[in-house]
Amino acid sequence: MLFIFSLCYQGFSQSAKPILEKTITLKFQNMRIDAVLNLIAAQEKFNFSYNPADIDVSKTVSGVYVKKPVRELLNTIFNGSVNYKEKNGYLILQKGKTRPAVVEPKEWITFSGYVRDEKGDIIPWTSVYDKASMESTISNDYGFYKIRFHQKQLPLILFFSKQGYHDTTLYVDKNAQSFVNIVLRKQQVVPKNNSDTLNIVADAEETANSFFGELESAPNAKNISDTLYRTWQVSLLPYLGTNGKLGGNVINDYSFNVLGGYALGHKKLELSGCFNLTRGDASYVQLAGFFNLNGGNVTGVQMAGFTNVVKGNVKGVQMAGFVNLNWNNFEGAQFAGFVNTALDSVKGFQAAGFCNVSQKSMVGTQVAGFCNVSLDTLKGTQIGFVNYTRYIKGSQIGFLNIAQATSGVPVGFISYVHSGYHKFEIAADEVMPVNLAIRTGVTSFYNILTAGLNPAGGDSLIWNFGYGLGTSFKLGAKTMFDLDLSASQIVEGNTFEKINLLSKVYAGVDTRINKTMSLAIGVTVNGQITKTDYNNYPDIFTYYEPNIFYSNTWELEKTQLQMWLGAKVALRFF
Repeated sequence: MLFIFSLCYQGFSQSAKPILEKTITLKFQNMRIDAVLNLIAAQEKFNFSYNPADIDVSKTVSGVYVKKPVRELLNTIFNGSVNYKEKNGYLILQKGKTRPAVVEPKEWITFSGYVRDEKGDIIPWTSVYDKASMESTISNDYGFYKIRFHQKQLPLILFFSKQGYHDTTLYVDKNAQSFVNIVLRKQQVVPKNNSDTLNIVADAEETANSFFGELESAPNAKNISDTLYRTWQVSLLPYLGTNGKLGGNVINDYSFNVLGGYALGHKKLELSGCFNLTRGDASYVQLAGFFNLNGGNVTGVQMAGFTNVVKGNVKGVQMAGFVNLNWNNFEGAQFAGFVNTALDSVKGFQAAGFCNVSQKSMVGTQVAGFCNVSLDTLKGTQIGFVNYTRYIKGSQIGFLNIAQATSGVPVGFISYVHSGYHKFEIAADEVMPVNLAIRTGVTSFYNILTAGLNPAGGDSLIWNFGYGLGTSFKLGAKTMFDLDLSASQIVEGNTFEKINLLSKVYAGVDTRINKTMSLAIGVTVNGQITKTDYNNYPDIFTYYEPNIFYSNTWELEKTQLQMWLGAKVALRFF
């Protein structure tokens, strides 16, 4: 029963807050140290454990402490000569090593203390660092800090930085006190004008776009506004390198990362076996085996085996095995195995195995294995299977071209320009009395998708399908001159055994009747190519027999060409 009670007592006596950080309010005058220890233990319900042969507790001390940590009270009582260790609800006191007064000082020196504000309240997560050696630490949840230096590093200036407070410095040499409390003064915060819409929008955009949120929320990144500079650094991983935990606050000239690194910026060269994380700007070369992630601007060459992601502007060359993603302006050349994406304007060249995307205006060329997308104005050229832009001053070359408006020429199998040329046609000619066609593109260059039928072909239906290209010139306010070239396959029923190709060159006029309809009429030069070894071709001249002005047979290829003049009349709707 006594054993169980002892365990329960120890369990209840311990709390989430360490014994050394529990606050004491105590006043004593000329009291023995052992009596003071008893008062402390009784007030916070824990026990001390120590060897009286090692620690002199017969000395008398005096003091007044109001809401001070146990650690600070003990440091004062023992003058820093005792070490502490917490275990199972006990605070074990052990004799500490004292500095010899005459002989050479010890190799390593430890400094510690509490960081508080002007009211005496603790300030947790304060950055404590030395700029010269890059040694750093963070005060804990209770404002306690502890940092050590080699004796050869002294003297030095220790910086204390906390977001929302003025920076404070402490001069440290070999004779300095080992336990020093620091007071930080609060900065005066100027409230934002909520009516300033531009500021609100800018802040919201910054929050939404910051993919460095997790890294930038680290204490040093938030606390330290000062920028540190180094000629070079070497690291295994972020915070495991020559810059230590201050890596995110340092701009390096040269940086070499075995697996990955984290820095504020780079001026000349950064190499990494796996990844580079940069809070700010990077130049002139940044290479990573897997990815580069930049929160600022990039100038120069950026290469990654998988992806490059840049929050700021890019001026130079980006190469990635998979994707390049830029939040802001890009100027230069982008190459990616899969996709290039720029969320702002682009000036230069984009090449991707799959897709290029420019959210805002672009000046230059996009080349992609599948699609190019420019959501604003494009001055230049798009080359891909599918091309899209809102407005283009230049050319689109691809299977499918789509634009809202253009001052250039789209060249492809199908081109659609919303403000361009698109008409639906119903026509008749000497071969097919009923023809349907879609004409789309721009007046200077359009595509024609056509199909026709001849219902008077006997037992089987004769029909054709084809494709063409054309151009149109303005003759007057309501009249255009058309020049088309098309080719179609003539089919009887569902038989596609042999080639039966009808090619046409059309020249005619198109006169507007009203806002939605026009009348077109013109002449054609026709050529039909057939095979001489096939005897089942249908008779395509069922209601008109033209004059064949040219006929030729190539015996070796067993191919025949017949040519005649014809005409076409059509109604067009737009």
